[in-house]
Amino acid sequence: IDELEAALAACEVALASHALDDEQLLDLLRTVQLSTGESSGSDQQADLNADNAATGSDSVDWESGRHTPPHDVQLIREAMNPHGALRDQAIARALEQCKVIGVAFTDADPDPALNAAPVAVGEQRFGYLTAPDNPDPATAADDTAKLQLWADWLAHWLALGKQSADLWQMAMRDELTGAWNRRYFNRFLERIVEHAREHRTSVTLMIFDIDDFKSYNDRYGHAAGDEILRETARLMQSAVREQDVVARIGGDEFAVIFWDAEAPRRAGSRHPADVRNICDRFKKMILAYKFPKLLDEAPGTLTISAGLAGFPWDAKTPQELIERADAMALAGKHEGKNAIKFGPGLLKNGHGSSD
Repeated sequence: IDELEAALAACEVALASHALDDEQLLDLLRTVQLSTGESSGSDQQADLNADNAATGSDSVDWESGRHTPPHDVQLIREAMNPHGALRDQAIARALEQCKVIGVAFTDADPDPALNAAPVAVGEQRFGYLTAPDNPDPATAADDTAKLQLWADWLAHWLALGKQSADLWQMAMRDELTGAWNRRYFNRFLERIVEHAREHRTSVTLMIFDIDDFKSYNDRYGHAAGDEILRETARLMQSAVREQDVVARIGGDEFAVIFWDAEAPRRAGSRHPADVRNICDRFKKMILAYKFPKLLDEAPGTLTISAGLAGFPWDAKTPQELIERADAMALAGKHEGKNAIKFGPGLLKNGHGSSD
Protein backbone atom coordinates (compact mmCIF):
# COMPACT_ATOMS: atom_id res chain seq x y z
CA ILE A 1 0.00 0.00 0.00
CA ASP A 2 2.94 2.39 0.60
CA GLU A 3 4.01 2.03 -3.01
CA LEU A 4 0.44 2.48 -4.22
CA GLU A 5 0.12 5.66 -2.15
CA ALA A 6 3.40 6.90 -3.63
CA ALA A 7 1.98 6.36 -7.11
CA LEU A 8 -1.15 8.30 -6.20
CA ALA A 9 0.88 11.17 -4.75
CA ALA A 10 3.03 11.38 -7.89
CA CYS A 11 -0.04 11.39 -10.10
CA GLU A 12 -1.80 14.04 -8.02
CA VAL A 13 1.20 16.37 -8.29
CA ALA A 14 1.44 15.83 -12.03
CA LEU A 15 -2.27 16.29 -12.64
CA ALA A 16 -2.34 19.44 -10.52
CA SER A 17 0.24 21.05 -12.80
CA HIS A 18 -1.06 19.92 -16.19
CA ALA A 19 -3.39 17.41 -17.84
CA LEU A 20 -1.99 13.93 -18.44
CA ASP A 21 -3.17 11.51 -21.04
CA ASP A 22 -3.41 7.78 -20.27
CA GLU A 23 0.05 6.96 -21.64
CA GLN A 24 1.72 9.64 -19.52
CA LEU A 25 -0.17 8.46 -16.46
CA LEU A 26 0.84 4.88 -17.20
CA ASP A 27 4.50 5.94 -17.37
CA LEU A 28 4.16 7.24 -13.82
CA LEU A 29 2.64 3.95 -12.69
CA ARG A 30 5.40 1.92 -14.33
CA THR A 31 7.99 3.60 -12.12
CA VAL A 32 6.33 2.28 -8.97
CA GLN A 33 6.31 -1.34 -7.82
CA LEU A 34 2.83 -2.22 -6.60
CA SER A 35 2.48 -4.82 -3.87
CA THR A 36 -0.25 -6.38 -1.75
CA GLY A 37 2.06 -6.09 1.24
CA GLU A 38 1.98 -9.88 1.82
CA SER A 39 3.30 -12.48 -0.56
CA SER A 40 0.77 -15.08 -1.57
CA GLY A 41 3.43 -17.36 -2.99
CA SER A 42 5.05 -17.57 -6.41
CA ASP A 43 3.12 -20.73 -7.35
CA GLN A 44 -0.19 -19.04 -6.76
CA GLN A 45 0.98 -15.99 -8.72
CA ALA A 46 2.05 -18.20 -11.60
CA ASP A 47 -1.35 -19.89 -11.59
CA LEU A 48 -3.04 -16.52 -11.58
CA ASN A 49 -0.99 -15.26 -14.51
CA ALA A 50 -1.64 -18.49 -16.38
CA ASP A 51 -5.38 -18.10 -15.83
CA ASN A 52 -5.23 -14.55 -17.12
CA ALA A 53 -3.21 -15.52 -20.16
CA ALA A 54 -5.69 -18.27 -20.98
CA THR A 55 -8.58 -15.83 -20.95
CA GLY A 56 -6.73 -13.08 -22.77
CA SER A 57 -7.00 -10.67 -19.84
CA ASP A 58 -4.19 -8.54 -18.50
CA SER A 59 -2.02 -9.97 -15.73
CA VAL A 60 -1.18 -8.47 -12.37
CA ASP A 61 2.38 -9.37 -11.45
CA TRP A 62 2.89 -8.42 -7.81
CA GLU A 63 6.65 -9.04 -7.90
CA SER A 64 7.55 -6.94 -10.94
CA GLY A 65 4.80 -4.34 -10.69
CA ARG A 66 3.99 -4.71 -14.41
CA HIS A 67 0.46 -3.72 -15.36
CA THR A 68 -1.39 -3.31 -18.60
CA PRO A 69 -3.73 -0.41 -19.43
CA PRO A 70 -6.44 0.63 -19.17
CA HIS A 71 -7.36 -0.96 -15.83
CA ASP A 72 -4.77 0.53 -13.47
CA VAL A 73 -4.92 3.90 -15.20
CA GLN A 74 -8.69 4.02 -14.75
CA LEU A 75 -8.53 2.94 -11.10
CA ILE A 76 -5.92 5.59 -10.32
CA ARG A 77 -8.08 8.22 -11.98
CA GLU A 78 -11.08 7.10 -9.94
CA ALA A 79 -9.01 7.11 -6.74
CA MET A 80 -8.10 10.75 -7.36
CA ASN A 81 -11.75 11.68 -7.93
CA PRO A 82 -13.64 11.99 -4.60
CA HIS A 83 -16.89 11.50 -6.50
CA GLY A 84 -15.55 8.72 -8.70
CA ALA A 85 -16.56 5.09 -9.07
CA LEU A 86 -13.40 3.47 -7.68
CA ARG A 87 -15.29 1.19 -5.28
CA ASP A 88 -17.62 -0.24 -7.92
CA GLN A 89 -14.90 -0.57 -10.54
CA ALA A 90 -12.41 -2.21 -8.18
CA ILE A 91 -15.01 -4.70 -6.92
CA ALA A 92 -16.04 -5.56 -10.48
CA ARG A 93 -12.39 -6.02 -11.45
CA ALA A 94 -11.67 -8.30 -8.48
CA LEU A 95 -14.71 -10.48 -9.21
CA GLU A 96 -13.79 -10.68 -12.88
CA GLN A 97 -10.19 -11.73 -12.27
CA CYS A 98 -10.61 -13.97 -9.22
CA LYS A 99 -11.71 -16.96 -11.37
CA VAL A 100 -13.38 -18.74 -8.45
CA ILE A 101 -16.82 -20.13 -9.25
CA GLY A 102 -19.59 -18.19 -7.52
CA VAL A 103 -17.34 -15.42 -6.17
CA ALA A 104 -19.20 -12.41 -4.79
CA PHE A 105 -18.54 -9.34 -2.65
CA THR A 106 -20.49 -8.51 0.49
CA ASP A 107 -20.05 -5.74 3.04
CA ALA A 108 -22.12 -7.69 5.61
CA ASP A 109 -21.04 -10.63 7.75
CA PRO A 110 -20.82 -13.61 5.38
CA ASP A 111 -22.83 -16.80 5.60
CA PRO A 112 -20.78 -19.28 7.71
CA ALA A 113 -21.40 -21.90 5.03
CA LEU A 114 -19.40 -19.89 2.49
CA ASN A 115 -15.67 -19.69 1.92
CA ALA A 116 -14.90 -16.08 2.88
CA ALA A 117 -11.81 -13.90 2.61
CA PRO A 118 -11.82 -10.56 4.48
CA VAL A 119 -11.28 -7.45 2.37
CA ALA A 120 -9.25 -5.60 4.99
CA VAL A 121 -6.12 -3.55 5.56
CA GLY A 122 -5.06 -3.72 9.19
CA GLU A 123 -8.08 -2.90 11.34
CA GLN A 124 -9.94 -1.35 8.41
CA ARG A 125 -12.43 -3.82 6.95
CA PHE A 126 -14.48 -3.15 3.83
CA GLY A 127 -16.29 -6.48 3.47
CA TYR A 128 -15.59 -9.99 2.19
CA LEU A 129 -15.05 -11.91 -1.01
CA THR A 130 -17.11 -15.08 -0.73
CA ALA A 131 -17.64 -18.25 -2.74
CA PRO A 132 -19.34 -21.61 -2.16
CA ASP A 133 -17.11 -24.21 -0.53
CA ASN A 134 -15.27 -26.25 -3.13
CA PRO A 135 -15.93 -29.97 -2.46
CA ASP A 136 -12.89 -31.00 -4.55
CA PRO A 137 -9.85 -31.29 -2.21
CA ALA A 138 -7.49 -31.01 -5.19
CA THR A 139 -8.60 -27.45 -6.05
CA ALA A 140 -10.16 -26.19 -2.79
CA ALA A 141 -6.89 -24.81 -1.42
CA ASP A 142 -6.18 -23.05 -4.71
CA ASP A 143 -9.63 -21.41 -4.65
CA THR A 144 -9.05 -20.20 -1.09
CA ALA A 145 -5.67 -18.74 -2.05
CA LYS A 146 -7.12 -16.93 -5.07
CA LEU A 147 -9.98 -15.60 -2.99
CA GLN A 148 -7.58 -14.15 -0.42
CA LEU A 149 -5.20 -12.78 -3.06
CA TRP A 150 -7.95 -10.76 -4.72
CA ALA A 151 -9.45 -9.78 -1.37
CA ASP A 152 -6.05 -8.26 -0.48
CA TRP A 153 -5.82 -6.56 -3.88
CA LEU A 154 -9.31 -5.10 -3.51
CA ALA A 155 -8.71 -3.98 0.08
CA HIS A 156 -5.72 -1.87 -0.90
CA TRP A 157 -7.61 -0.10 -3.67
CA LEU A 158 -10.59 0.59 -1.39
CA ALA A 159 -8.32 1.84 1.39
CA LEU A 160 -6.53 4.09 -1.09
CA GLY A 161 -9.83 5.44 -2.38
CA LYS A 162 -11.06 6.18 1.14
CA GLN A 163 -7.80 7.87 2.05
CA SER A 164 -7.92 9.99 -1.08
CA ALA A 165 -11.54 11.00 -0.39
CA ASP A 166 -10.72 11.79 3.25
CA LEU A 167 -7.74 13.94 2.25
CA TRP A 168 -9.87 15.77 -0.31
CA GLN A 169 -12.48 16.53 2.34
CA MET A 170 -9.79 17.78 4.72
CA ALA A 171 -8.42 20.05 2.00
CA MET A 172 -11.83 21.46 1.02
CA ARG A 173 -13.77 21.68 4.32
CA ASP A 174 -13.54 24.31 7.02
CA GLU A 175 -12.39 22.51 10.15
CA LEU A 176 -14.44 24.55 12.62
CA THR A 177 -17.84 24.74 10.90
CA GLY A 178 -17.80 21.82 8.45
CA ALA A 179 -18.81 24.21 5.66
CA TRP A 180 -16.78 24.34 2.47
CA ASN A 181 -13.65 26.49 2.71
CA ARG A 182 -12.42 29.33 0.51
CA ARG A 183 -10.37 27.00 -1.68
CA TYR A 184 -13.43 24.97 -2.63
CA PHE A 185 -15.57 28.12 -2.92
CA ASN A 186 -13.19 29.68 -5.46
CA ARG A 187 -12.96 26.51 -7.53
CA PHE A 188 -16.68 25.85 -7.50
CA LEU A 189 -17.65 29.43 -8.33
CA GLU A 190 -15.26 29.40 -11.30
CA ARG A 191 -16.74 26.17 -12.63
CA ILE A 192 -20.38 27.03 -12.01
CA VAL A 193 -20.17 30.44 -13.68
CA GLU A 194 -18.61 28.82 -16.73
CA HIS A 195 -21.34 26.17 -16.68
CA ALA A 196 -24.01 28.87 -16.42
CA ARG A 197 -22.46 30.75 -19.34
CA GLU A 198 -22.44 27.66 -21.53
CA HIS A 199 -25.94 26.48 -20.61
CA ARG A 200 -27.59 29.90 -20.25
CA THR A 201 -28.50 29.37 -16.60
CA SER A 202 -28.12 31.69 -13.61
CA VAL A 203 -25.94 31.95 -10.52
CA THR A 204 -26.58 34.11 -7.45
CA LEU A 205 -23.84 34.76 -4.92
CA MET A 206 -24.63 35.77 -1.35
CA ILE A 207 -21.88 37.08 0.93
CA PHE A 208 -22.68 37.78 4.57
CA ASP A 209 -21.05 38.23 7.93
CA ILE A 210 -22.21 38.46 11.54
CA ASP A 211 -22.79 42.00 12.76
CA ASP A 212 -20.43 43.04 15.56
CA PHE A 213 -18.98 39.54 15.79
CA LYS A 214 -15.88 40.77 17.66
CA SER A 215 -18.05 42.06 20.49
CA TYR A 216 -19.44 38.56 21.07
CA ASN A 217 -15.92 37.13 21.17
CA ASP A 218 -14.78 39.82 23.61
CA ARG A 219 -17.82 39.51 25.89
CA TYR A 220 -18.46 35.76 25.94
CA GLY A 221 -15.08 34.29 24.92
CA HIS A 222 -13.78 32.47 21.87
CA ALA A 223 -15.70 29.29 22.68
CA ALA A 224 -18.92 31.26 22.29
CA GLY A 225 -17.60 32.82 19.09
CA ASP A 226 -16.82 29.38 17.69
CA GLU A 227 -20.32 28.22 18.60
CA ILE A 228 -21.84 31.18 16.75
CA LEU A 229 -19.84 30.33 13.63
CA ARG A 230 -20.73 26.63 13.77
CA GLU A 231 -24.43 27.22 14.32
CA THR A 232 -24.56 29.95 11.68
CA ALA A 233 -23.13 27.54 9.10
CA ARG A 234 -25.56 24.83 10.21
CA LEU A 235 -28.59 27.11 10.01
CA MET A 236 -27.60 28.38 6.58
CA GLN A 237 -27.08 24.84 5.35
CA SER A 238 -30.53 23.87 6.60
CA ALA A 239 -32.12 26.78 4.76
CA VAL A 240 -30.62 26.35 1.28
CA ARG A 241 -31.48 23.90 -1.45
CA GLU A 242 -29.58 20.65 -1.78
CA GLN A 243 -27.34 21.79 -4.65
CA ASP A 244 -26.43 25.20 -3.19
CA VAL A 245 -22.93 25.66 -1.75
CA VAL A 246 -22.31 27.14 1.72
CA ALA A 247 -18.72 28.19 2.45
CA ARG A 248 -16.83 29.97 5.19
CA ILE A 249 -14.49 32.33 3.34
CA GLY A 250 -13.09 34.39 6.22
CA GLY A 251 -13.24 34.79 9.99
CA ASP A 252 -16.98 35.43 10.37
CA GLU A 253 -17.60 35.82 6.63
CA PHE A 254 -19.65 33.27 4.71
CA ALA A 255 -20.72 32.83 1.11
CA VAL A 256 -23.55 30.92 -0.50
CA ILE A 257 -23.64 30.01 -4.18
CA PHE A 258 -27.19 29.53 -5.46
CA TRP A 259 -27.22 27.84 -8.85
CA ASP A 260 -29.61 26.14 -11.23
CA ALA A 261 -29.28 22.37 -11.14
CA GLU A 262 -31.32 22.13 -14.33
CA ALA A 263 -31.52 24.24 -17.47
CA PRO A 264 -34.42 26.72 -17.70
CA ARG A 265 -37.62 25.08 -18.90
CA ARG A 266 -38.32 27.89 -21.32
CA ALA A 267 -36.46 30.79 -22.91
CA GLY A 268 -36.43 33.90 -20.73
CA SER A 269 -37.22 32.09 -17.50
CA ARG A 270 -35.62 33.67 -14.42
CA HIS A 271 -33.44 32.45 -11.58
CA PRO A 272 -35.48 30.59 -8.92
CA ALA A 273 -37.59 33.09 -7.00
CA ASP A 274 -37.08 31.17 -3.76
CA VAL A 275 -33.53 32.57 -3.38
CA ARG A 276 -35.00 35.66 -1.73
CA ASN A 277 -37.27 33.53 0.44
CA ILE A 278 -34.28 31.47 1.56
CA CYS A 279 -32.34 34.60 2.52
CA ASP A 280 -35.24 36.14 4.40
CA ARG A 281 -35.89 32.87 6.25
CA PHE A 282 -32.23 32.55 7.23
CA LYS A 283 -32.15 36.14 8.51
CA LYS A 284 -35.11 35.38 10.78
CA MET A 285 -33.61 32.07 11.93
CA ILE A 286 -30.40 33.78 13.04
CA LEU A 287 -32.32 36.52 14.84
CA ALA A 288 -34.47 34.04 16.77
CA TYR A 289 -31.91 31.32 17.49
CA LYS A 290 -30.86 30.59 21.08
CA PHE A 291 -27.10 30.11 21.09
CA PRO A 292 -26.44 28.06 24.24
CA LYS A 293 -23.25 29.86 25.24
CA LEU A 294 -24.94 33.26 24.92
CA LEU A 295 -27.65 32.16 27.35
CA ASP A 296 -30.87 34.19 27.09
CA GLU A 297 -29.21 37.28 25.66
CA ALA A 298 -28.87 35.99 22.08
CA PRO A 299 -32.44 35.92 20.69
CA GLY A 300 -33.25 39.20 18.98
CA THR A 301 -29.69 40.55 19.18
CA LEU A 302 -27.48 38.57 16.80
CA THR A 303 -27.90 39.74 13.20
CA ILE A 304 -26.25 39.45 9.80
CA SER A 305 -25.55 41.82 6.93
CA ALA A 306 -25.59 40.30 3.46
CA GLY A 307 -25.26 41.23 -0.17
CA LEU A 308 -26.36 39.32 -3.26
CA ALA A 309 -25.27 39.66 -6.88
CA GLY A 310 -26.34 37.61 -9.87
CA PHE A 311 -24.77 36.26 -13.02
CA PRO A 312 -25.32 37.36 -15.72
CA TRP A 313 -27.26 40.45 -14.51
CA ASP A 314 -24.79 42.05 -12.08
CA ALA A 315 -21.49 40.49 -13.14
CA LYS A 316 -19.90 38.54 -15.98
CA THR A 317 -17.01 36.85 -14.13
CA PRO A 318 -16.56 35.14 -10.75
CA GLN A 319 -14.37 37.96 -9.44
CA GLU A 320 -16.92 40.59 -10.47
CA LEU A 321 -19.62 38.55 -8.77
CA ILE A 322 -17.64 38.49 -5.51
CA GLU A 323 -16.94 42.23 -5.69
CA ARG A 324 -20.58 43.12 -6.36
CA ALA A 325 -21.95 40.91 -3.58
CA ASP A 326 -19.33 42.22 -1.16
CA ALA A 327 -20.21 45.81 -2.07
CA MET A 328 -23.90 45.16 -1.42
CA ALA A 329 -23.10 43.61 1.99
CA LEU A 330 -20.99 46.64 2.87
CA ALA A 331 -23.85 48.94 1.86
CA GLY A 332 -26.08 47.06 4.29
CA LYS A 333 -23.52 47.64 7.06
CA HIS A 334 -23.43 51.36 6.36
CA GLU A 335 -27.21 51.58 6.44
CA GLY A 336 -27.49 50.21 9.95
CA LYS A 337 -26.75 46.46 9.65
CA ASN A 338 -29.26 43.59 9.91
CA ALA A 339 -29.93 43.92 6.18
CA ILE A 340 -29.89 41.84 3.00
CA LYS A 341 -29.16 43.91 -0.11
CA PHE A 342 -29.67 42.73 -3.68
CA GLY A 343 -27.66 43.84 -6.68
CA PRO A 344 -29.34 46.05 -9.32
CA GLY A 345 -29.51 43.19 -11.81
CA LEU A 346 -31.36 40.99 -9.35
CA LEU A 347 -33.76 43.80 -8.54
CA LYS A 348 -34.62 44.21 -12.21
CA ASN A 349 -35.24 40.49 -12.47
CA GLY A 350 -37.87 40.33 -9.79
CA HIS A 351 -36.00 39.65 -6.56
CA GLY A 352 -36.85 42.87 -4.77
CA SER A 353 -34.89 44.06 -1.72
CA SER A 354 -34.80 43.07 1.91
CA ASP A 355 -33.81 45.29 4.82
